Amino acid sequence: MADLIRSGGGEVLGERYLGSSAGPEDFESLMKDIIRCRPDIIFNNFVGQSNLDFYAAYAKWNLDIVVASLTTSEADLHHIDAEAAQGHITAATYFASQGNRTNISVLDRYKASRGHSAHGNMCWEAAYTQAHMVALAMRGGNTDNIGAIRESMLERSFDAPQGRISIDPTNLHCFAWPKIGIARSDGQFDIVAETTGSVRPDPYRITYTIAGDEETPSAASRRTSSIS
Repeated sequence: MADLIRSGGGEVLGERYLGSSAGPEDFESLMKDIIRCRPDIIFNNFVGQSNLDFYAAYAKWNLDIVVASLTTSEADLHHIDAEAAQGHITAATYFASQGNRTNISVLDRYKASRGHSAHGNMCWEAAYTQAHMVALAMRGGNTDNIGAIRESMLERSFDAPQGRISIDPTNLHCFAWPKIGIARSDGQFDIVAETTGSVRPDPYRITYTIAGDEETPSAASRRTSSIS
């Protein structure tokens, strides 16, 4: 992420790593560092309880800095103070607020089975999609042969909640539908940008630029503090 920011002319003002055993005092120290650095954007890579602890500290210090994340989902928003979460950004392949027919149908069946308090999120969608992809592959061949199931998966596509997906046979990763969402106070996301089709996976790419391989990135004024 730091290389990507710098490729667009941005500046990384600080980076902090907190382990899974980090306590309130560690997050207090982190907030003090963020205030000292005065970034335009915070890139947050915390997961699970650490993510909730981060937003709790953020709310306590009453910061007014946009937080960007690849890991904050609806599951987190339902445990975070609404004012602390609202307006922050997540990039993901799935948001429960998607209006496509498949997503609406799957969510309706999920809520009918688990109750209306059940919520979809990126991890839930991935588990649902992967299970169905394996099931489709098993229907097409020898269910006792793992290799045969794996080969069969390369021939399948599936109408996932995020969009129609398939496996790229050249690298065995999944085509995906990237989106950017802005958190709302009700625990959902407004989708403000998305691709018009699935994107071919490129899991082993070693260099990235904001402007693209054939363009020279223009100078950017954004300054970022990265935490994980």
